Amino acid sequence: MLQAFEGLLLDWDAFAVRLPFSSIKDLPSILRALAANATALKAKRRALAAVIPRLLWRVATPSPAREAFANTEDAFSSVMATLAMRRAHGLRGGQ
Repeated sequence: MLQAFEGLLLDWDAFAVRLPFSSIKDLPSILRALAANATALKAKRRALAAVIPRLLWRVATPSPAREAFANTEDAFSSVMATLAMRRAHGLRGGQ
């Protein structure tokens, strides 16, 4: 099942480490391998920096950061954009 704005708006694989629940036991070695690969780690950090405002709820962000992100899309606008895309493409929550 897709989460609030997963799958359509953000390329989660570009900035996150995603794995099935059954692989959580392997997370330390997965993260060590990522940390050892400077190129991959740098790419994930760059991708995260590009989308971080979309993951924050502006109204819940402390004032200095809220002002820094004033002209960017936040989590609320990301959810709204995803819902609009789902509607346009006929997708439901479980797809």
